[in-house]
Amino acid sequence: YLKAARQNNPIAQLYTAYSFEKGLGTAKNSREAFNWYHRAAKSGIPNAQYKLGYLYEKGIGVRASPAQALLWYRKAADDGLAGAQTRLGRAYSEGWGVKRDDMEAARWFYKAAEQGNVQAQTALAWLYETGLGVGKDERRAASWYTKAAEKGYAPAQNNLGYLYDSGTGVMQDFAAARKWYEAAAAQGNVSALFNLGQLHYLGHGAPQDYAKAAGWFARAAEQGHPKALNNLGMAYLDGMGVAMDRVRAGQYFLKAAKRGNAHAQYNLAILYVQHPAALTKTNRAKTDALALQWFGKSAANGHAAAMEYLADVYRYGKLGQRRNARLAEKWQRQANAAFANGARVDTHGVVANRLAFATA
Repeated sequence: YLKAARQNNPIAQLYTAYSFEKGLGTAKNSREAFNWYHRAAKSGIPNAQYKLGYLYEKGIGVRASPAQALLWYRKAADDGLAGAQTRLGRAYSEGWGVKRDDMEAARWFYKAAEQGNVQAQTALAWLYETGLGVGKDERRAASWYTKAAEKGYAPAQNNLGYLYDSGTGVMQDFAAARKWYEAAAAQGNVSALFNLGQLHYLGHGAPQDYAKAAGWFARAAEQGHPKALNNLGMAYLDGMGVAMDRVRAGQYFLKAAKRGNAHAQYNLAILYVQHPAALTKTNRAKTDALALQWFGKSAANGHAAAMEYLADVYRYGKLGQRRNARLAEKWQRQANAAFANGARVDTHGVVANRLAFATA
């Protein structure tokens, strides 16, 4: 290929670039790959234009440049390349390198989805489900998820499972939900692992089985899924499907709390109040301070029960704090507003589903 590439054969230039990119038959060389993709792209080869955009996006063999990435993605997209159309859709959806524009995102996703691109089909389904950039149409969302799911795309399989789980755009069908969750979970999709845990925990479509729920939560927790970490903590705290172990419960709560999960932050604070020895051997003044810290983080993340607890802290002088009517009123007012706006009564966060969206 190299000889023909040097003779300005654009297809040979494309293959030469790919060889340098992957190290096929030659030493891997990102800069040489960039140079040959650039030459082929200038000759109008859509796949080279797409690859050049990708190198500019990721900063491989060249300084990263969103502007240049989008320029070359657009050239390839205008030539009908589905991958480039999907990348453009994602850019408009996320506001990456351009002003966010959900309508423009939908336009590009649709072009790619019509060509069978599973990432675009999933992204378009998400837009129909949420009504971003298009009229909200949950049935159409289910249709596009199905197209991608049937081709084996795990994020679409998980999202389709969620629609059956919740009865969104389709008749509620827990057996179908489980089927699609399991298909996605078999590919390691962390959201599907978590959602299977939820099905077993809630007894949807099968008898309630806390042991199986804990098993699925554990697999999701291994990948750092914050809600799974929290739910596994609850399982160990209450001995649901696993042996009761407050120390392990605290470890899982802490991991989830550090990832910003408001329920875990609240649960960790409660554990510091009720069973501080499970977390540390330090004195009560320090554990009270840590509890106050985590209640504050949870409240800042919108957790109504944490706000209400803080109101009681300042109303009654708990956790080493002096009574403070002004702060008590402030936190109670925020808690009331959060509850009025639909904050979950389930303060520990065990039954919150998660819907994943991925375009790349």
